[in-house]
Amino acid sequence: MRIDNLGETLSMIAKAASVGDRKSAVSMLYKLFDFNSTSSKLTHFIANTAVSLGEFSLASSAALKHLNAGPDNVENLLNCCAILAECGQFDQVTKLLAPALARKTVHGAVQHLAGTIFQQRGMRDQARELLLNSLSKSNDTRGITWLTLATSSDFAQDEELFARIVKAEGPIARSPDNNKIPYYFARGKAELDRGLYDQAFDTFSTGAKLARKLTPYDADAEQQLYTSITRSARGAREPVKRSLTNDSTETNPIFIAGLPRSGTTLLEQILTNHEKILDGGEFGGMRWATMQFGGVTKIPLGDSHPSTGTTAPFGEIANLYRDITAQRYGSNGITVDKSINNSLYLGIITNAFPDSPIIHIERSFEDIAWSCFRTCFNRGNLWSNSLNDIANHFELERQLMATWKNCLGDRVYTVNYEDLVREPETEIPRILDACGLTHSEAVFKFHESERAITTSSTHQVRQPLYQTSVSSSSHVRHRMGEFTKVFGKKN
Repeated sequence: MRIDNLGETLSMIAKAASVGDRKSAVSMLYKLFDFNSTSSKLTHFIANTAVSLGEFSLASSAALKHLNAGPDNVENLLNCCAILAECGQFDQVTKLLAPALARKTVHGAVQHLAGTIFQQRGMRDQARELLLNSLSKSNDTRGITWLTLATSSDFAQDEELFARIVKAEGPIARSPDNNKIPYYFARGKAELDRGLYDQAFDTFSTGAKLARKLTPYDADAEQQLYTSITRSARGAREPVKRSLTNDSTETNPIFIAGLPRSGTTLLEQILTNHEKILDGGEFGGMRWATMQFGGVTKIPLGDSHPSTGTTAPFGEIANLYRDITAQRYGSNGITVDKSINNSLYLGIITNAFPDSPIIHIERSFEDIAWSCFRTCFNRGNLWSNSLNDIANHFELERQLMATWKNCLGDRVYTVNYEDLVREPETEIPRILDACGLTHSEAVFKFHESERAITTSSTHQVRQPLYQTSVSSSSHVRHRMGEFTKVFGKKN
């Protein structure tokens, strides 16, 4: 591809990406990278677009070129490290941040990013020091830093920090909404730690109201999406039966389905501690693998799509998925995919990966609802900012999973969160059996793992199994009427 008009080329790439033509967009990105990879703005565009398409190898290379274009520029360093973190290269990020952290004067944004990365890697004390220093440089007014710090802080044991976060409300209340939102979720967590349940509920509600205003949730669009997939599931042909043996999963990923905050990260952490598991996480591989074929609603599960007559390219989807996964995690082992929307793709997964285990984790709906409502998700899950929307989303998810289980039968193994934390000695071996994995003592020591955890559960899964999250909504049940009224009526 000749690049006679750079602006036109960038527009072509953006258009291809926006309409789901991943193949064309990625091809043009590689050629653009080879054409001119020294411009700071251009390499940043390539890196951002590549990572948004799951092309992690190119994104990493472009991010490093972006840094080399301005090695002493803090913004370039932050941009590069953010992309590399998206690509799962946490060792590289830590290495790149080290010189900047060793300087006599360290930029507050660098301290925030480093604190976030260290916290995700379980380096709690180092993370806390960096985050506190970053807060001090912003006069305690940076909401996202408060949120990151609150995740691993126990405000019940830290009177000084609690007083500090309360005092910060004054100046933060005068800041933009996108700064207020993470602050109110952080403060709600602080109040919850101290047993101020009604006060915490009100604070979370303030943050959720602002988030709902900033990024509205389209309930009608989600209803249409779930209706389309449920209809497709009911008309699906019989999926290829899985042959379950202890070595059948050598090259097949394990898929975890479940609502956010239902225990999916815990399950992932347990499994990734097994000797045969390479890594895993919440990376959206199926979305990218199906993008080129129109996305999840356009791929037929029967003999052909009813409106287009096209047949399903399951083999191509599997190959694309494996390529994307290898770029993100490597290829020498089994990966665990716990992407939030896996439930939408189960029909495609069962046909593209006939020998892949599928684990569905369930938990008390009321406990999940309360946990979602008090979580400031960094992307997606716009339904979580309203108890009414949470109830409607849960009902859509409940109906879809019931349909899949009816269609797929024993292809889906169900885990109960409450049983898992109460009787791990019984439940974990059953999960390993369902995944075709041999017994391993290492999976019981999942909390000792040093792998990075990028979800909201990063602090919880660094601890041994505990039962305090069971019935966690009991303290605010009298405030959950909006959820129970809607969800209870549907069930």
